Amino acid sequence: MKMIRDILPYFEMELTQFYSKKEAQNMAFWCIHSISNLSRSEYLLSSNSPLSANTVSFYQSVVSRLQKFEPLQYILGECEFYGLSLKVSPSCLIPRHETEELVHWILQHNFTNALDIGTGSACIPIALAKHTDAQITALDISSDALSIARQNTKNNTVKIHFIEHDIFNDIELKTSFDLIVSNPPYVLESEKTLMNNNVLDYEPHLALFVSDKDALIYYKRIIDFSKVHLQKEGLLFLEINEQKSVEIKELLENNGFENVLIKKDMQGKNRMVKAVRKS
Repeated sequence: MKMIRDILPYFEMELTQFYSKKEAQNMAFWCIHSISNLSRSEYLLSSNSPLSANTVSFYQSVVSRLQKFEPLQYILGECEFYGLSLKVSPSCLIPRHETEELVHWILQHNFTNALDIGTGSACIPIALAKHTDAQITALDISSDALSIARQNTKNNTVKIHFIEHDIFNDIELKTSFDLIVSNPPYVLESEKTLMNNNVLDYEPHLALFVSDKDALIYYKRIIDFSKVHLQKEGLLFLEINEQKSVEIKELLENNGFENVLIKKDMQGKNRMVKAVRKS
């Protein structure tokens, strides 16, 4: 690998036994954009340009890590979410397309302030802040995740108030919210066998998994929290495990929430819920 034109075939040759050819190509072009700052068309126009030894070494390092199924987002330290560029690290989850759908649904509603519980990279509050004039607060237990979140806030030129806090402990807040959102851990421990190594080996399990014996533990706590800190007639949005959608709906209805609506994601799975606090 000496020239720009060699990058794509190098990725295809080294990665197709681990990923599909299309995946290898997409990862190559993502790296070309991130490392060499070239679009696909610019890659073709610059095909005869030489690569420095340091650049070749970096591409080789990336491929070696991809062969171990390390997520490319962590390797490059960045990802895209709802048209935004975000920093990510193993201290926070890589934002998913389903969460983009949740954000899109939220943005169809009016609100003046909002709280995101378990913010991670702050993908949700940054997207909300970019598209509304609402005052946004975000909460997380992880100081490392909040460090990434603050960098993302600065890089995307939005203002968000961050709170480092364990949701299972009580907290006094100066304001109540007319919208609360959360994408809490909801993957069952028993579902680990269905997941890929790039998730199991690299993403933070604290942000992903819950015990099968108490699968709704975070939802119960978020609902109790919302009964205190969400205004009456306020909106609660949650990302959910499709297997637990009926139980979560019943939990909300038994705790003073009405107009509970479950929404499917683009894969046809019950993936998010909206509810209105009535009492």
